[in-house]
Amino acid sequence: MWCHAVVPAPVPPAPDDPAQLGPFLLRGRWQHDEVGTVYQAVAPDGRAVAVVALGPGPSRDAAARDRFAAAVTARQQHGPGTILAAEPGGHWPWAAVPAMTGQPPEPGLVHPLLDAVTPRVGVGAAQRGPSFSPHWAGARRLTPPPPPAPAPETPSRRGLWIVLALLLVLLLLLVIALLNLRGDDEPPDPFATPGPTSSGPTEPTEPTEPTEPSTPSPGPSTPGPSTPGPTAPLQNGPGVSGPSFGPQDETSEMRLEGLTFGFRTPATWGCLRSDGAVPPAVRWVCLDDRWLLEERPGNPPGGIIHAQPCPAPCGEPQWQALRDEHAPDAAWRLVDVATVVSEDVDPGTGEFRIRMSHVFSATPDGPLDTHVFVRMTAPPGFEDDVRKVVNDIRANTP
Repeated sequence: MWCHAVVPAPVPPAPDDPAQLGPFLLRGRWQHDEVGTVYQAVAPDGRAVAVVALGPGPSRDAAARDRFAAAVTARQQHGPGTILAAEPGGHWPWAAVPAMTGQPPEPGLVHPLLDAVTPRVGVGAAQRGPSFSPHWAGARRLTPPPPPAPAPETPSRRGLWIVLALLLVLLLLLVIALLNLRGDDEPPDPFATPGPTSSGPTEPTEPTEPTEPSTPSPGPSTPGPSTPGPTAPLQNGPGVSGPSFGPQDETSEMRLEGLTFGFRTPATWGCLRSDGAVPPAVRWVCLDDRWLLEERPGNPPGGIIHAQPCPAPCGEPQWQALRDEHAPDAAWRLVDVATVVSEDVDPGTGEFRIRMSHVFSATPDGPLDTHVFVRMTAPPGFEDDVRKVVNDIRANTP
């Protein structure tokens, strides 16, 4: 048996550690020995988790990998939520377990996975002979892990996005210069993309006229394919709860691949395509990039936008089935005939949580055919940031 020592605070990952395992971004080490490492990690939706990964020796030992896989299966059968995700048969076997922000995971969640890797020889007084080390003790990784999947934007990628933003500024300046040379009678460049704009008054009681598109300017980087569907100016509306974006707010327009609508976020936010949806459903994760850049404690404000077809006829039974699929525990409040909202405090993190379920038509004057589910969380003091995003999504999905 190995003694797995938990450090009082996470230490930075080692140079040969992966940047990501599965969908989880690795931020530090809670404990480490030759059997394996327990990483401090962040899920795509911003939740804190812990990832248990085998060390280089047992990763190349078929028997050790089998024992780890069996331990993962046993924990999955122990109860829902005990294992969040796992890949025991991959290049670098791992399993993710729940954790609290800033706190090491419970020993009862991680130690059974690591203890299963090394076989026991005797128990207590029945043990005989000298102690031994597995044949893989002291092994090092001979090959690097496979390239990680796309991860949420992190400080290590910040330099790349800054360079891309500067290139975008130069491109826009070039387009403006060409338009000036061509004269006012020429049509505008169809590839010019508008940047961040501000919306109308806060919490209007009646829908207002569309805002005028702003002069093209670079906005925050939005990972994933550029795109978009809708190009019409974004609308203002009463929303579902709290304030909406106003002229005093610095915002960015998000027009994301696969979504039939655009919406605004605070200017410091960015969005990343998530693989957590089965086509034709589409899911994006949008978070406050400033939080990661400044390495603030806790989870950043943000969450998911999940859009999917609503089976025809899209009536109350079909709508209820979709919202129960995403949030069966939500205490919904009716906003209008096509919108419900839920606001509470997450019992696990103490963060503010807002969820919206809404059905709408993806085409003008068409039947209800699309369902959008939004789940956002925010630490105390940032509740209005996520409320404004939810309100803007509702205003632009009529």
